[in-house]
Amino acid sequence: MDVFNNFRPSQNTLNLIFEVKPPIRKNAVNLRQVFKYLTPDSCQESGKLDYSPFLFLDHNAKLQVCTTYDGDFIDYLHKVINHHCDVLNALLSYVLVPQDLIPIEQNQAAFIDYITALNVKDQVFYSAHPEPKVAEIIKDKPEYDVV
Repeated sequence: MDVFNNFRPSQNTLNLIFEVKPPIRKNAVNLRQVFKYLTPDSCQESGKLDYSPFLFLDHNAKLQVCTTYDGDFIDYLHKVINHHCDVLNALLSYVLVPQDLIPIEQNQAAFIDYITALNVKDQVFYSAHPEPKVAEIIKDKPEYDVV
């Protein structure tokens, strides 16, 4: 039975890999400082709760962002832009991106096109909770820090 071809959870994934700008060590440290501004409260305000691990790969030369979100992709990106543009602008200043993206609030279409092209589509997305939205899964679970 091929359940993966006939089923899609209500959650969606966004998987990005950025190259860190030189000097790599310094910019990796700066990126870690930027992440401190993504707090559970600030993410809940956006109305789109998600899980967003930030992983450094290849000795800090690459940054991977993996996010699980609810709803439509473009709607999700607009809400993230509207609520986290300062953090995203700071993050993008330390990774290699096209010059016309920053500031993203003035270049939303270019940013959305870039993220859409950069997104690595999942081959199979497994969810232990296939029906509920991310927000419903974690709403009564204080042990989850939503960032």
